[in-house]
Order: sequence, then structure tokens, then C-alpha cells
Amino acid sequence: MSKLAILCVDDEPTVLESLRIELRRTFGKLAVIETADSAGEGLALIEECQRIQVTVAVIISDYLMPLMKGDEFLGRAHELAPDALKILLTGQATMEAITNSVNVASLYRFLPKPWVGVDLRLTVSEALNQFQSRQRLLLQEQQLRELTEKQQALIEELSHLNRAYERFVPVQFLRLLGKKSIVEVELGDHSMREMSVMFCDIRDFTTISEQMTPEDSFRYINAFLSRMEIAILESGGFVDKYLGDGIMALFDCLADQALLSAFAILHRLNIYNETRQRPDRLPIRVGIGINTGTLMLGTIGSKKRMDGTVVSDSVNLAARLQELTKYYGVSILISEHTFSRLTSRDDYCYRLIDRVQVKGKQQSVTVYEIFDADPPHLCEDKMKYQVEFEQGVVEFHDRNYQGALNYFQQYRTLVPGDAVPQVYIDRCREKLQVELS
Repeated sequence: MSKLAILCVDDEPTVLESLRIELRRTFGKLAVIETADSAGEGLALIEECQRIQVTVAVIISDYLMPLMKGDEFLGRAHELAPDALKILLTGQATMEAITNSVNVASLYRFLPKPWVGVDLRLTVSEALNQFQSRQRLLLQEQQLRELTEKQQALIEELSHLNRAYERFVPVQFLRLLGKKSIVEVELGDHSMREMSVMFCDIRDFTTISEQMTPEDSFRYINAFLSRMEIAILESGGFVDKYLGDGIMALFDCLADQALLSAFAILHRLNIYNETRQRPDRLPIRVGIGINTGTLMLGTIGSKKRMDGTVVSDSVNLAARLQELTKYYGVSILISEHTFSRLTSRDDYCYRLIDRVQVKGKQQSVTVYEIFDADPPHLCEDKMKYQVEFEQGVVEFHDRNYQGALNYFQQYRTLVPGDAVPQVYIDRCREKLQVELS
């Protein structure tokens, strides 16, 4: 295999230098780190690398650049190096630009700027591994054609590789597309169905990982993800994507199964935290968001490189709910769509948390907290004073901020271990201050 290169393109010298230093420190032994301060120079570097037989494996590009924006550059770069994995690194790209990058350049990942170091390293490491795996597969196919006398052995090896692909494309995803094997999948295959979507993310992972080496970070994440996947599979779901320090899972079954999976995740997490009793090992906490709705599952990309994906507003809402768990300081949030599809709501401990505006939508969505997995005393207190809490929420949304403030202040004295009332107290005071000004 020829020498590999990672190409970084950005019109800001300080950004380029930061990327060069960080990538060289982590991947300097695996690949040459090339930098370009314009799209034109980046394209010229790709051609120069090909001339001297250096393979560009990963391309990292800014979006806002003079003369040529990042999505156009990645499309041009894709024509020159179709096998390279492309990463868009910016804080200003529009959804249209990201979609265009996916369509014309088979965009591998999108990372916000400024980036988190561990996210950048993990993304580039995964891209390099995937590129090298693909190159090895192409080499093996070439050997299969050339060495006919070893045909049987190579076919068997190819079969092993196909089975290995199941670790990248879930067999459940293939079944939802009506396929028995990954070799049957074609670009554009799709299926529409109602499913529940779960996002689960480690809280404060950046803080936890600051004391870790990249190798320790990988071991830590894999230890967490492997335990959580079991809980998801046992509840009838499957992992659609690993998102760095998080999981996106799909459930083609009752909404209750997604909720039971969330309970199982928290239970396994408690057991896992019991093994992390050393002072330097902080306990892991997660936030889980669940939404139910109609999803479009399918394959996107090009004939040379495809990826399975899920397209739906339902996915965006589930991700938003997971983000809100950190804001409210709770473990599980579900949407009104999931709540309405629960077969036995009275079997769960739940309460109304808020009504939130979803980006791009005019109507608000009602959000519920499910707190069965809370410590028993906290769960009992939340149930005992649920009416007082929800009355405060109602008063807040009726814009009676003083009345809501009174409810939440009283509730906070009754249930001091609940983090949500303080959120509302702060919001009420802000609203009242605005009214007085």
C-alpha cells in the first residue's frame, strides 16, 4: 500500500497550523500531513500527491473560503480522489451545503468549528481505518482475479470479510430494506416505516477524556458502547450509528421497547460504574432522548461509496431531546409522539417537562420525563408532588411567571434533589425581569 496523506484546507493560517500540529502528533507515523490555504492549492496538492504516488486518504476542508466554498471544493476533490474520505470542518455551513457535500462528494463526517480535540482525533482515526480497510479489500479482490489456483481460499476469505461488514451495516438495517445480504444493496434502496429513534450520549465526555491518552479514550468508549449495545439488542432494537461518545438506535417495534431499552442502559451503566471506584475514574452519566415517527431508511452516496442512513424530522427531534436532558439535568426525555404510543402509560413514572419549539417547525412539541430509573426516594418524591410541579409548568406556559415561580420555589423545598425546578426558577426570573424593564 502506498504512503498515505491527510490534506487540510483552510484560508486561516492559525487554523491550518493547529490542525497540522494536532494531526501530526497523533497520526504522523501513519500519514503525511499536507496543508493548503485555498481550494485551488488543495486541488493542486492532490494532483501532486498522485504524481509522486502518495495516496490522499482523508481530506479536511473549511466551508467559507475565497473563490471556492468548501462543498464545491470537496466535489472537485472527489473527482480527483474518489476514495478519499471527506470531512467538512466549519461553524458556518448551511444544511444545503452539507447536503450538497453528501451528494457530490460522499461526505464522511461534519465537525463543528471550533472542534473538540478528541472528536477530531476519533473521526480522523475512524476515517483512516475505514480507508485502509477498503484499500485492503480492493487489493484482495485483485489477488482473487490474478491467482485462480487459490480461488477457493480467497472466496472463503471474502466471505469472512462480508461477515465483517455486518459490524458496519447492521443486519437489521438490511432486513428493513428487504435485503438478505449486503451484496444485494443498491444505491437508492429505501423503505418508509414508523419507528422509534433513541439517542444516548455520555455527559461531559470531554472533561472525562482530558486525562486520557487517545488509546485510553478508545478503550473507554468501546467499553461503554459494547455494554449499551447489548441492552438495545435485548429490547428489540439495533444500533444504527456510533456517534463518537454516543449511540443512535432504532426500534421497529412498540415504543415501550425503546423505553425499556433506556431503562436497561441505565441499569447496566449503574453496574458498570460500580467497577469504576478509583478516585481518578469519574462515574459515567448519560442522557437519553426518544422520539417516534415515520422514518425513511435508505442508501445514499455514489456507486463507488454508499452509506446507510435515516432521513426524518423524527431523528432530529430525538437528537434534540437527548441534548435537552443535559439542560434539565434528567436521564430520559421522550416526545409526545412516543408518549401517545406507549401501550401502558400507567406502568411508568412520568411527568410533563416542557413544550419545546423544534427548529424548522411552527408547532411546539410536548416533552415528558420518564424517571423510573431515578433513585427510589427521588422517584417517590417526584410522583408525590407531580401535580404541584406540572401546575408550575402550566402557569409558566400561560405566561403567569410569578405564579409559576411560586410553585417551583415551593416544589424545590419539597424535592431538593430535583434539578428541573431551578431551571424554571431561573427562566421565570428572567421573564419577570423583562416585564419590569
